[in-house]
Formats: sequence, structure tokens, C-alpha cells
Amino acid sequence: RELRLLSRDRNFLFQTLLVPIFVVGSQIVFNGKLNSMSELGQHHTLAAAIAFGLGVYVLMLSAFQTLNNEGHVLWLLYTVPRSIESVLKEKAQLWAGLTMIYPAVVLGVSVWYSTHFEWSMLVLVLTVAAGIPIYSMIAVSLGVFACDPQAVDVRTRVRPTYVYLYMLLASFYTWSIYSNVWSQKLV
Repeated sequence: RELRLLSRDRNFLFQTLLVPIFVVGSQIVFNGKLNSMSELGQHHTLAAAIAFGLGVYVLMLSAFQTLNNEGHVLWLLYTVPRSIESVLKEKAQLWAGLTMIYPAVVLGVSVWYSTHFEWSMLVLVLTVAAGIPIYSMIAVSLGVFACDPQAVDVRTRVRPTYVYLYMLLASFYTWSIYSNVWSQKLV
């Protein structure tokens, strides 16, 4: 159903899949932190943080809106012979799979421009690869709590406090990408 929604609603497609690229790319260009794509091969921690940040941002615009996209036909989820939890898990898996494309591209560019292999690069890749599915589940879960599908005004359907909580949790995980202490990474 989500893929059908993406193919029909071009605004939703643009908002969820293309806007994050423009936002993150413009931040990189305007802040002057990255002068060329080849610098991603030299700064692996920065590349991992960009990859995870882009993935989390995509999830915030897509998986966070799972129940909100159902709108007034939310009652249909109660009529299918499956539990709502299994439907939400499948939607989280779908968004995690689609979102993994973005970090894979960023990390692939980083590996392409890298001059030598370091084991820390593998740890960063695994950290990002583990974080995207975790944050997909967190986004769907917080999106359920934040959603008010019966709100008349579209802008009030998602409470912003849950979006802020999601971004705060994502910043903690990003901090673990930058941390060099293993105990802090695990926590």
C-alpha cells in the first residue's frame, strides 16, 4: 500500500524521497564543511554521520507518517485479519529497506574515494546499517503516538513534540558514531 501511495502521490514521493537529499546537500554546501565529494573518502566518520543523518531524515518524513497517511480510512486496518502490530512492523521494514539506499550511496561514495582500508570504516558502516532499522521502528512507534488521524487541520495531525523526541534520540545515536570509546558506542 505504501508503494502504491508513493507512485500515486507525487507530492508525498517528492517530500519523502527527494527533499532530504536537497536539505542535507544544501547544508553540506552552504556550511562549507565538505569542499568536494572526494573528501568523503578522507573523513569516514563524517561520511557515516551524513549517511545516518540522511537516513534518519528520510525516516522522519516517511515512516513517522505511517498512520497519518492512513487518514480517514484508518478503520480498514482494524478489519484485516492480521494484527495492527504486524502491519506496522511490515511498514517499518519497508521504510527501513527504502531508506537503506541513501546511506549505502553515501558510504559507497566514501569507499570509492578512500585511499586505504581501515577497520574503523567497517565499524562505522555496521553502526549505520544497524541504526537505520532500529530508527525505522522508533519512527513508526513514535509516529503512532504522535498521530491524530481525525484532526481536521492537516498541520495538527502529528504532534511536533514526538518529532523533537525522535530527532533527539537520533542525535544520541549520531554521537555514538563520533565516539571512540567502545562502551559509549554500545550504550
